[in-house]
Amino acid sequence: MRKWWIVVVGMCCVGLGCLVFLGTLVSGILKKIADRNPEVLLWLAVALFFGGWMVVCVGYVAEALSKKQD
Repeated sequence: MRKWWIVVVGMCCVGLGCLVFLGTLVSGILKKIADRNPEVLLWLAVALFFGGWMVVCVGYVAEALSKKQD
């Protein structure tokens, strides 16, 4: 069974992390939140970005293990 969906979810998390980070810089709604609590959005962006890459790595490892068992 292919684990491609894990990679897709991971890349979506990476993209969301980038969007939150960029949105903090340019968007009005996120800017209002950032004015009150700037570190929350920064940590959210960092967590999504690196968490997404971790999910991608898990997906590749799971795919490699499933191919090894076949």
